[in-house]
Amino acid sequence: MAKARWLKDFAAIEDNAAIKAQKVVWEGADTAADAFINWPVMLTRLHGRWYIYMDAASQNPPMLTDRLMVLQADTDDPMGSWTLRTSLLGEDVWTLGFAPFEWQGQLYIMASTRKNHTPGTRHGISIASLTNPWTASSEWVPITDPTYAWEMMGPLGPGTAAINEVDQAITHNGRLHVFYSASHVTSQHYTVGLLTYQGSGSLLDRDNWTKRPRPIWNNTDATVGAGQTFVLKSPDSSQDYLGYAYWRTSTRLSPRPMGVVPIKWDANDYPVVDDPPDDGTQFDEPSKLADQPSPP
Repeated sequence: MAKARWLKDFAAIEDNAAIKAQKVVWEGADTAADAFINWPVMLTRLHGRWYIYMDAASQNPPMLTDRLMVLQADTDDPMGSWTLRTSLLGEDVWTLGFAPFEWQGQLYIMASTRKNHTPGTRHGISIASLTNPWTASSEWVPITDPTYAWEMMGPLGPGTAAINEVDQAITHNGRLHVFYSASHVTSQHYTVGLLTYQGSGSLLDRDNWTKRPRPIWNNTDATVGAGQTFVLKSPDSSQDYLGYAYWRTSTRLSPRPMGVVPIKWDANDYPVVDDPPDDGTQFDEPSKLADQPSPP
């Protein structure tokens, strides 16, 4: 795990050697995840504690053996020690990615699954309720499948990868949204969509969710295949940001740099984001931070 005062400082972690130089906070030895591959990983704070949500697979490539597991920090320091609580669900189904969140006092989690989705769907978004950050109180309920052409682009062309990969939930003035990635990560058409809860009825009912009919942004000359998003807040909580991974060109697939763009909000509390900016673009910091030292 790495930490930094400024986002720009993470740019120094750009190769395997730099990654390996970071602190190891959990290894998995002699646990249910021993000798598994852990990917992807999400660090979040729920009910006053730090948690890491991760996929663990018994083989590489995982071949749909991924299962969702949860680590709980032993202290309030995320750079300290961690304990594996359990695999998240008693329901033994494949999952990929995850978006835990709290809504009106109830914990939920979203993940990409295949169970009960439209035939041909490789990844679809499902939701489950939680009794605590590591224990589910329902089975996975599918709430959306890839339905638009831009959600089905693969390296072999249109319609070859029907994928919705859950990224992260965000709330604003009482409205709940979920950012998700669509199409295959190795396609230059990989992009980001938006799923929105309509504000009434059970979150476990797909009829209470709507999907934006087009991606939230477009490819640019400098940024292709932007997806795998994550949400950040400024230290004073006045500004939301959307982070993402991308390609520098349509033929240079790796390494995938990370970028960030401010989130604006329209009159109906829907998020609005500009197309990914060019490398090196600087944003004005929130006014409440103006009296803090600027990064060198």
